[in-house]
Amino acid sequence: MMKVPLLDLKAQYSTIRSEIRVAIERVVESQHFILGPEVEGLEQEIAAFCKARFAIGLCFETQRRPLLYRERHFSNPLVEAFI
Repeated sequence: MMKVPLLDLKAQYSTIRSEIRVAIERVVESQHFILGPEVEGLEQEIAAFCKARFAIGLCFETQRRPLLYRERHFSNPLVEAFI
């Protein structure tokens, strides 16, 4: 039986390695590990991709739950969430 790899992250990483290393270096040099310009840029890119006005980057499931709870209790939803 032939083994077919489900996900080959090494192959994917090898194509974007230099870009990833530059981004990591930017974050380490700036010391903005939380809520820095890289996170803001990612949120803007995700919002544009989703054709939404805003996107919010969250670290943990526990940060997502209050937003979803809040959304369910208002007539005008605050966010559309996806995982």
